[in-house]
Amino acid sequence: MAEFNKSPIGLSILISFLLFSFGFFFYKYFLYKKTKLVIYKEGIWTPKFGQVKWQSVWYIYQKEIRGKFTEQKLIIKLNDNDKEIKLDTTYFNKTEDEIIAALKENALQFNVQFLDKEIQKVY
Repeated sequence: MAEFNKSPIGLSILISFLLFSFGFFFYKYFLYKKTKLVIYKEGIWTPKFGQVKWQSVWYIYQKEIRGKFTEQKLIIKLNDNDKEIKLDTTYFNKTEDEIIAALKENALQFNVQFLDKEIQKVY
């Protein structure tokens, strides 16, 4: 930190980086209102993975990572080549129970397994 006291340019760059990082985090998790998950009768849709049919889903579970901050993830394991869809549901406007209930309701006629919630503690 002593180097930053000698160079105001270095300190300015560090402060700019921290402000940009905070702004990006704030935008991504609180102001970005684009649809992140759509659950419907034929399958699910995410912006990153597109449309996924229920027939290609093997199992679904939730993972909670507890540390300084708590993160919630929805893990969707596919039949194809051991692929996984990982969605960060920490800041979704629906609770994890509401998401799982909607998934179970729409995947009712398909052979999709719902596993117990996994809790990982990180210190």
